[in-house]
Amino acid sequence: VTSGGVSEGDRDYLKEVLLGEHGGGIEGEVHFGRVMMKPGKPLTFAEVQSKTDRGGKKMLVFALPGNPVSAAVTFHLVVVPTLRRMMGWRDPRLRRGHPGVSSDF
Repeated sequence: VTSGGVSEGDRDYLKEVLLGEHGGGIEGEVHFGRVMMKPGKPLTFAEVQSKTDRGGKKMLVFALPGNPVSAAVTFHLVVVPTLRRMMGWRDPRLRRGHPGVSSDF
C-alpha cells in the first residue's frame, strides 16, 4: 500500500514504476488507475512481480491518492474489504451501525 504519486501531475511517477518503465526491478499490470469517486479518484490497483523471477509470486499493490482524506477514504472502502476477503471473511464489508438516542434533546 502506497500513497501519493498516482495522479496526473508532473511528479507523479508511480504508475510508470509499477509498469516497469523506470528501469526498476519490477514490472506489472495496472488493473485500474482512476475510479469514479470523490474523494479518491486517482486510486490505482496493480499486480507486480520481479523482473528477474518471472515464475515468482505476484504482489498486489494499492496506490492511494496523496491527499490524506482521499487516502483514508479509499483505504477503508477498498483496501480493508480486500484484505478481509483475502483473510477468509465471508462478508468483508465495513460494519454499519444504527445508533439511537434514548431521550429528546
